[in-house]
Order: sequence, then C-alpha cells, then structure tokens
Amino acid sequence: VLLYGQYVMQGVIEEKNSRVVEIVVSSVRPFELMMGKVLGIGAMGLTQFIVWGVLVLGGSSVLGSVAALFLDPSMLNLPAGASDEAVRQAVDVSVPTLPIGLFVWFALFFLGGYLLYASLFAAVGSAVEQQQDAQSFVLPLMLPLIIPIVMLFFLLEAPNAPFSVVMSMIPFFSPVLMVARVAVADVPLWQVGGALVLLAATFIGAIWISGRIYRIGI
Repeated sequence: VLLYGQYVMQGVIEEKNSRVVEIVVSSVRPFELMMGKVLGIGAMGLTQFIVWGVLVLGGSSVLGSVAALFLDPSMLNLPAGASDEAVRQAVDVSVPTLPIGLFVWFALFFLGGYLLYASLFAAVGSAVEQQQDAQSFVLPLMLPLIIPIVMLFFLLEAPNAPFSVVMSMIPFFSPVLMVARVAVADVPLWQVGGALVLLAATFIGAIWISGRIYRIGI
C-alpha cells in the first residue's frame, strides 16, 4: 500500500513538472485522470502479488526434489544407500494449507487500503511542486501504516481481545490488522464485513476531498 501509493504521488508530481498533465486534462476531467492513475497502479500491484504467490508456491513444490540432489543421506539420519525418493521425502517442504477466504479478504482489504492511501498520496502530489516538498507530508500518511505493524505482536497473541477488535475496525488500520486477525483466528463475519464497509466509506470521503485538491492543484 505504501509503495504503490507513493508511485501515484510521484507520477502526479512528474506530470505537473513536465506539463504533460496540461495536455491530458484537455480531454478528461482531473478527477477521471486521478482515478485512472490510482486504479491502474493498483491493478499492477495486485498482479505483482499474484505472480509472486505463484512463484513461491511453484518453488516450494520442487524445493525438496532439488535439495535431494545435493544432500548426503547421512545428514538426514538415513542409511548410506538410501534412494533419492527417500532423501526427497526427508527434506520435502510442505506448503501450508490456507483457506481460499483468506485470499479473498486479503485482496479486498489490499484494494480498499490502497485506494484510500493512494487518493491521499495523489492529493499530496497535487499540492506540492517538487518531490522534496512532499516529504514533510509523507510521514503523517505513513504513521497509520506503521502503527498497525507495531500492534501486530499484541494482536497475534490476543486476536479477539477488545483492543484488537476495535483497532482492526479502524479504516486506516484494518488493511493490516483485520487480515492478520482473519489469518490467525475465527473472526465473526460481521466484524470483517463491517471493517470493509467502514474502509470503503472512508475511501469515498477521502477520494472526494482528494479530487478537489487534485483539481485545484493541477
């Protein structure tokens, strides 16, 4: 979310400095231009996550067979004449089984969190003229992403504690904390759905404000 959100901000600043935006806005509204940039980079980010996931799963499935070619059976407490199949089974790496619902919630909260923060980064990019000027505004946007990462240690130990439930419902924290809770505990559907609705509502308000700043800034 932080990485791709900053891509949006940098793109807005570069387009302003190169004056490309002055040509583009002659054909589309500024709000449409901002949404196109936000949605396009978000789709790229989700595609990269999918590619990384496929590569990790594929690599894990063949890791045991590759390692068996280079290991001595005695290192695995196997007899010297152990077959390659026995060595492969001894070093085989099993991929944990994850429910499909976890991937669905991850995708939804990633997109919701990205849309929320990307709209704010776009507003920052449209309000400044240089990349250096934007740094003073980036830290306040980074804090809501850093705070839930610090809270993860407590949340993983007590995912259903009242404090964990409340913090995971806050829109600026839910893209990290609610997905973590779903991964380690049985979270009621109303809590997950409620957090997603609050995240969507916050995004709508943020995109409306950011759209006005974007239109004035360019």
